[in-house]
Amino acid sequence: MFFSLQNIIDLLITYKYAIIFPVSIIEGPAVSIIAGSLAQAGYINVYIVYFLVVLGDIVGDTMYYAIGRFGGLYFIRRWNHILKINTEKVVSLEKTFEKHGPKLIVIGKTQGLGSIVLMSAGLAKYPYLPFIWYNTLVTLVKSFVLLYVGYAFGKQYTVANNYIVKIGIILSFVFLVGVYLYFTKRAKDSKDI
Repeated sequence: MFFSLQNIIDLLITYKYAIIFPVSIIEGPAVSIIAGSLAQAGYINVYIVYFLVVLGDIVGDTMYYAIGRFGGLYFIRRWNHILKINTEKVVSLEKTFEKHGPKLIVIGKTQGLGSIVLMSAGLAKYPYLPFIWYNTLVTLVKSFVLLYVGYAFGKQYTVANNYIVKIGIILSFVFLVGVYLYFTKRAKDSKDI
């Protein structure tokens, strides 16, 4: 988190709608929960907040995509002595996104390592229109759920945020274990050939 919960609350109460969009580009989930809580308390309108949070999240995700698309290969070339990523791995990533793009985007948007998946989509040159379509669908649902959680918990936003952080950590761990098992099996299968 770039901002503490108290910083976000103070910003939202002071600047209301003017700050929701820019902060949600960076901290969409936290803003959604807190804004839902503030909407329940009558400080802000939940419908306007929903629109701004969705828009901010989509802009932020597009930025991650663009970083991968336009800066990914430069980054890999610059740090390849550490990363050990060759062109075969990039081609493999492209093929993986061709075959499983929508699933990867949905998984990436629903757990804590989403920025890596979104940058990988750009690096793999996954077409932007399908990327933004699936990304928007997931963002609409995710933002609604997080706003609802904040609205339902009311002033207990810190409790809600703690639960969501814990769930995110668990989902990220499960995702990483799944990726590890997938690539381990794939490496074993390629050796058997």
